[in-house]
Amino acid sequence: MVRLYNLKEIFYLDLWPIGPGMVVITDPKVMDNSSLPKPLPIHPFTAVFLKPMFGEGTMAATNGALWKKMATAVSPAFSMSHVLGMTNIMIDECLLFQEKLEELAAGGDVFSMEELVAKLVFGIVSTATFGEPQYSQTVGSQILKDLRDLVNLAQGETDPLIAYNPMVQIPRRWKRHCIVSRLDSSLRKKVIECVERIVQEGVVPSRQNPRSIMDLLVREHAEAVLEERKGGVYSRSWLSHSEEEMLFSK
Repeated sequence: MVRLYNLKEIFYLDLWPIGPGMVVITDPKVMDNSSLPKPLPIHPFTAVFLKPMFGEGTMAATNGALWKKMATAVSPAFSMSHVLGMTNIMIDECLLFQEKLEELAAGGDVFSMEELVAKLVFGIVSTATFGEPQYSQTVGSQILKDLRDLVNLAQGETDPLIAYNPMVQIPRRWKRHCIVSRLDSSLRKKVIECVERIVQEGVVPSRQNPRSIMDLLVREHAEAVLEERKGGVYSRSWLSHSEEEMLFSK
């Protein structure tokens, strides 16, 4: 579109009546300054676009005080010291990636680079999130497969022949329901395991030196469970509904 109409690095795209208008920025330097000096709010259409993949209330589509609360909760995991501490994990995953590339290159077969890179990135991100490897490049990860299936389903929603065809939508929505249910079950299991580990160790991880992003998200709940058990109250490690909403929105 930019080349066809000789557009500048920033322009307004009016999609009325089929969609909301938007400002489009194509120059990286302008993008760097797009939220300065006053941060711009996330466009409401972002939530609409992300909902088929991540549901409602995701951090990427949140503004204001709620976003600040979420960002503050996980910010220690993105500090320079914490990221540098993950260097060995990144190197190990990249070595696995290199070995797989060499194996495929020697065989001469056609393969999907996007799929390989997705496994590499997920291997690093999942370890940073859960505090333990998910082996996406070796034995494979069901969580990654489910996430990719959700993305693939969301891509078809922009096609009117799919989005407005009930005969197509019924099986797609059922498939999405099955994937989301499986993902929710897997993530809840990870959360409970993280809480139980903290309680068994008897030490609540500090915000300055967390083992994982999950530690930061459940530390307050784990601390409450730990105090209850010290007092002889052995309640379940499950999170309340409000805690789950806050946790899974991230």
